[in-house]
Amino acid sequence: MRPGRLVKPLAAVAVMWAALAFAQTPTCPSGPPCQGGVLPGPLPLFPASNWWNLDISTAPVDSNSANFIAFIGSSKTLHPDFGGEVSPGSVGVYGFPYVIVSGAQPKKIVNFLYAGESDGVGVPFYPIPDQVITLPHWIEEGSPGNVDLRADSDRHVLIVDTDNKLLYELYNVFYDTSISTWQAGSGALFDLKTNNRRPEGFTSADASGMALLPGLVRYDEAYTNPDPIRHAIRVTLRATNNYVFPASHLTCDVSQGDPCPANALPMGARLRLKSGVAVSSPDSGVQRMVQAMKTYGMIVADNGSDMYFSGTFDTRWDNGILNPAFLQLHASDFEVIQRGYGSNFTDLSVTKTDNLASANPGQPVTYTIVVSNAGPSVAIGATVVDNLPAEITGATWTCAGAAAGDCVVSSGSGNINRIVNLPAGGSVTYTLTGTISAAATGSLSNTATVTAPGGVTDPTPGNNSATDTDTLTPPADLGITKTDGQTTAVPGTPVTYTIVVSNAGPSAAIGATVVDAVPAEITGATWICVSAGGATCTASGSGSINQTVNLPVGGTVTYTLTGTISATAKESLANTATVGVPSGMSDPNPANNSATDGDVLPGVDYYTLTPCRVVDTRGGAPIGGPALPGQQTRVLAMAGKCGIPATARAISINLAVTGATAPGNVRLFPAGQAVPLVSSINYVAGQTRANNAVVKLDSSGGLSAFNGQASGTTVHLIIDVNGYFQ
Repeated sequence: MRPGRLVKPLAAVAVMWAALAFAQTPTCPSGPPCQGGVLPGPLPLFPASNWWNLDISTAPVDSNSANFIAFIGSSKTLHPDFGGEVSPGSVGVYGFPYVIVSGAQPKKIVNFLYAGESDGVGVPFYPIPDQVITLPHWIEEGSPGNVDLRADSDRHVLIVDTDNKLLYELYNVFYDTSISTWQAGSGALFDLKTNNRRPEGFTSADASGMALLPGLVRYDEAYTNPDPIRHAIRVTLRATNNYVFPASHLTCDVSQGDPCPANALPMGARLRLKSGVAVSSPDSGVQRMVQAMKTYGMIVADNGSDMYFSGTFDTRWDNGILNPAFLQLHASDFEVIQRGYGSNFTDLSVTKTDNLASANPGQPVTYTIVVSNAGPSVAIGATVVDNLPAEITGATWTCAGAAAGDCVVSSGSGNINRIVNLPAGGSVTYTLTGTISAAATGSLSNTATVTAPGGVTDPTPGNNSATDTDTLTPPADLGITKTDGQTTAVPGTPVTYTIVVSNAGPSAAIGATVVDAVPAEITGATWICVSAGGATCTASGSGSINQTVNLPVGGTVTYTLTGTISATAKESLANTATVGVPSGMSDPNPANNSATDGDVLPGVDYYTLTPCRVVDTRGGAPIGGPALPGQQTRVLAMAGKCGIPATARAISINLAVTGATAPGNVRLFPAGQAVPLVSSINYVAGQTRANNAVVKLDSSGGLSAFNGQASGTTVHLIIDVNGYFQ
């Protein structure tokens, strides 16, 4: 057990450093490290559910409040124990300096007097900048670290790693130049992203075992920030007795024979300014502090002068305003709230997403549901509920815990209605998979909730529920076929293609798009269209087809496209037609949205190859990764790989896609040419599909692959070659 705060005047040695003194600044103009500076957001420090940030304006008054106040002394006045320099240019300061560092700041070893209750013992752990050794105003009291004032002052060092949101606090420091080592009474690390408390009985850099910096009033929150002060304020009393939540350490222990005053407040107790008390002052900072004392209170964190509340060192403070304003407040203006208030509080939260904004009826859907406990208390027996809407069928789920979170039951089917155990900082993740009913319309909304167990209070219930909503797009299974009735063709002769577009439903597709980009090898193309089953289309045209058609369920349109194969055409002739659903609709089976007819032209020979995987963006092939990014083209040098000679003009392949993060298509074409409109393969997110194709190469044996997915998404491409033309 370490003692409480040293209550002594500033050491006279401070004057010898006056020539080196400098003012605290609110920013780091040259970057960290610096004294003072902007703290990492979001503010206040620690999660909103932390005890420092707990709204206690309606908390019950402790049954012994009157006796506690009487022991302090009803007439004791409040005093702001912070300010700027003791005198202009002096080394001595009022209040607590704090230090800003980056995550790259080198760590230092610190030797501790109370090593058993300190963090980082015996290893480089504390990111103490070298400036703290020789410069004034970086340590509480003001003198540099190489001045030994441990017997005269608490000498706290408060360090914030803004990159990692970590708070390092040291008590009673001294840098011993004879051994080039830091010495300290105790030290603690606090993760500002969590509500983790110190182990029971452990001190920190503050006698109560709590973090010190979050309880300090800062100039920026009192005067320059638009928001009110949203945390409790650290306060000292001359004597304490035991400790209560959120403290973890005491300085007076009756059980060990210490003469602790019976009505002295315990460490961690909270004083609240009575709601009807006012302070006569026009100063906005004073009024913000007064309101914070009513809303969040003051937490007893150390022994010291009675009713001295703490703040940061900052030369902008005006004690000519602060001191007389708070002299108006007396201990009798405060009440003690119920001891240990908030010890059964825990901040449970749930998030839920299927990573979709719109969904297709009939398609699978997977939700990720994460239930977390930000603390500060454990939640043994919290209830997680997800009552699935009727539009989701065949649902199954699995659950995995993290950071000691316990699912209790690891898998199931249908709705989720389970008990889970969540320590502070723990979480469980449910992965729920089902199928959206093909008859679903409108939107799909699904909500998951978490409820605290009996006897536990969640101070922030607004995050206990999460809803994922998707717009459902009407589905229409459009299909297209294309053939010229032959596998070989002769340059200079006519060719006729029959293209049939159909709608298998279940919704009508009014405004579907049919595209057939006629290749350059076909000249003089004309076409006619005949509809059936209530469908409509443009009756005739010439050149490529790029038409809008109306397809009721069961309706078809048939295009007959006629042209002449160019007399100079060589190697092969490939022609692809596609159909796409209208905007706002979906196709549950995009695999049949494209059809290609390929003919071999005389004048080239076909050579078989032993099937060989020439491309695999997952790795392990001559041409590897990474995955193809959406809306980008990659050139694949095929010549010389898997037996493909430099003289090859086309190759016979089996292409496959897998791991698509969004729906789309891949288009293969000779390197150096414009990206064609037609695709080589179509797919939906997560689908693995394969297709046979004959694709041309450029004169150097190059093949281009274009990913038609949205930007920011990817797909893996696999190509197996089984022959070539030359």
